Amino acid sequence: MIPPYSSLLIIEDQPEICDLIELSLLDKVEQIHIAHSVSTACHLQSKYRFDVAIVDSCLPDGDPYPLVKELLAQQCKVLLMSGNFELNKRLARLPLPRIEKPFRLPTLMKSVEQAFEIPVTKTLQALNSA
Repeated sequence: MIPPYSSLLIIEDQPEICDLIELSLLDKVEQIHIAHSVSTACHLQSKYRFDVAIVDSCLPDGDPYPLVKELLAQQCKVLLMSGNFELNKRLARLPLPRIEKPFRLPTLMKSVEQAFEIPVTKTLQALNSA
């Protein structure tokens, strides 16, 4: 279940996918912020606290891996999204829920719910032992 007062960060360079995710989750969360780049996401992450972030694993302005680490350190749940997880091997190794593009809306909802179920401490332990 998605907690109703959650804040969501969508990090995806394709505006159409952002719009689809936002429209799908608009009535499920309290706040949604969108970043089309790692740099914009870093700026938002420094200003706001997020409960969950949906992160594209391949962005045009850089590797989102350091940002994912920071989000997890702030107790933000992370859902990885990609058309090909092999493009970012560091993110692919993390024990995080993931969704492969293209996706269906029921799969998106299930994946976001799954992200809320996984304790951040489990992922942080995996990061620290790597």
